[in-house]
Amino acid sequence: MCIKYINNLQKKLTVEDVVIMNTKQGSKSIILMVLIAVAMTIPANAFAYIDPNTGGFFFQTVAPFVYGILGAIVVFWKRIVGFFKGLFGGKKD
Repeated sequence: MCIKYINNLQKKLTVEDVVIMNTKQGSKSIILMVLIAVAMTIPANAFAYIDPNTGGFFFQTVAPFVYGILGAIVVFWKRIVGFFKGLFGGKKD
């Protein structure tokens, strides 16, 4: 048995053997990464307390972002309309 193992070690590898070995190892590592990602996204029971002010904090972070986007649309409205008119072949004013 040891002689067969040594003979296999001494055998020269071809390019096809290396490609097959790499794809087998690559697919195993991809499967492992996917399993780890899935395991990290499965929620566990946290038994956590959500503070009543959490909604206020969320509003304080999201509202300025929304208002900033709306402000940018108001400021650049003519450019946005001109872009879409040019994109769809309308006449430019």
